[in-house]
Amino acid sequence: MEIFNAGGSLVAFAQRFYGAIENNPKLAEAVPKGPEYYLRRFYYDVAQAYHPVTLRALKTLVPMSQILFGTDFAFRTALQTIEGIEKSGVFNAQELRARGVHRVDAMAEAHHIVVAPHSGSLGPIAEFAALHVLAAIPNTLILERLEDDWAGRYEVTDPVPRTVDGYLPVPDRPGLGVDIVEDAVARYPSKKNVAVSGSPDTGAYEMGTFDEQVYFQTRFHRRKAFARSSRRSR
Repeated sequence: MEIFNAGGSLVAFAQRFYGAIENNPKLAEAVPKGPEYYLRRFYYDVAQAYHPVTLRALKTLVPMSQILFGTDFAFRTALQTIEGIEKSGVFNAQELRARGVHRVDAMAEAHHIVVAPHSGSLGPIAEFAALHVLAAIPNTLILERLEDDWAGRYEVTDPVPRTVDGYLPVPDRPGLGVDIVEDAVARYPSKKNVAVSGSPDTGAYEMGTFDEQVYFQTRFHRRKAFARSSRRSR
């Protein structure tokens, strides 16, 4: 089980669990190994929780194996999160390298879950990043992508991701193996999600936000369904 935002108030209130079992023998029977044993079995992501005090408290409570990378997009980007974690000074270089995608993949592999990232909507650079990850892990399923969603994607990078006999070749150049063609990018300034044009009247967008962060906003109309399922699950 994963707990978001570095556990929220759970880490700060950890001592209260000990007080609770001291005053309630029946509750103590339910956690025979003590609260900390069970708290250390959860996973905690660091989405919007990279203040050094927060991270230091979490790292004190649980081992590094239980700390995951998370961003809470669109409130914080991956870059902001990475910079915040590095600036906190809580983790050393080796610990930072151990976090992120490969840690999530290892969890999936342990539970016999295959990985199928969706890169089509994220653009060609993200697609190349996904290619390298899938080539390096044992539990790859597919790369979910749209070959012809937007013609411009085949102009803005060198090389371009092209399917050959059902496969995408993994670049062997340095880094992600791809360069940005800046002149082409300049010809295509960001104009929302070009693959799913939509309109302000579809109900997919919060009122007044049709022109803002469309990749995120297109999910707006689903919140009622998720809210209902959350209540049922409780």
